[in-house]
Amino acid sequence: MNTAGSLEFTLPPDHPAYNDIYVLKTTIEAYEDTELIFFGRVAEISTDWFNQKKVVCEGALAYMNDTVIRPNTYDDVMISNVFADMIAQHNAQVDEDRKFYIGTVDITDRNVITDVDYGNTLSTIMSTCIDSTGGYLFVRKENETTYIDWLNEMPYGSDQPVQFAYNLLDYSSNLTSDDICTVVLPLGTDEHGNKVTIESVNDGKDTLESEAGIELYGRVLKIHEWNDISDPQVLKDTATTWLTDEQYDKLTIEVNAAEMHFLDNAVGSYKMGQLITVISEPHGINKELPIIKLSTEMDSGVKKVTIGTPPRKELTTLTISNKNGYY
Repeated sequence: MNTAGSLEFTLPPDHPAYNDIYVLKTTIEAYEDTELIFFGRVAEISTDWFNQKKVVCEGALAYMNDTVIRPNTYDDVMISNVFADMIAQHNAQVDEDRKFYIGTVDITDRNVITDVDYGNTLSTIMSTCIDSTGGYLFVRKENETTYIDWLNEMPYGSDQPVQFAYNLLDYSSNLTSDDICTVVLPLGTDEHGNKVTIESVNDGKDTLESEAGIELYGRVLKIHEWNDISDPQVLKDTATTWLTDEQYDKLTIEVNAAEMHFLDNAVGSYKMGQLITVISEPHGINKELPIIKLSTEMDSGVKKVTIGTPPRKELTTLTISNKNGYY
């Protein structure tokens, strides 16, 4: 999501394609059963002591690193049209097999006024469109045509949970004491630069409490400032949402999960952008969360899945590796 994925594999000297792999030129596709799970190009080739070639590939989104956006002023233009214009500029600079065709765009559209300077296409789209509006870029291929979607939410569901005593092999999370707040003192700023509190709309109290959080972690009071908010009620509503939800936006959980799809074709496989249910009573979690990073060992079928709610500006990756086999 929002960045090109990667694929790594090793070729022995006697492989039929050993002398037919070229950096940036060769197109690579990887399939799981009959489903295309990766397509892109060769980015790096190295040779070891035994003349085996380690090939590193980058996903198709990286094609937009090869083209540039020239300075332009978008004055009261819908953000979806800005995105379309940048894709059109990219397409004008590449061959057909490197072009993108716009598929589904379901972000909340809005008019923007923005100046764009010189830059490569991918970074300019990220800074101008994604960073300001949010959403996720997905690249897919249908009938040999490459489509790029800009979606507001994760597009897929999964019928395969990650579950303790079923397919959960390992578990870790990044939640630390620095991430936890169970009582917040929200502060805004009025037009004169004075601090605004919620006392007038919160029964004389200037703090908000999370009962569930206090029960779990105790009372951890922190000050959080919203300098662009001057109305006490808006400040209270915003702080309530932050206390119960948004403060955990950086929480990610990494699990190693056995891919049950390889044992039962009726079970769908994990893929980027899925919402999956994670169930582990010993770890105190039973929640539907999105896959934001996925690393697959193609020879063993073990997938390392990183789940959580990523910040919209945070780049996420897909890595597929083959450690022992040759493809």
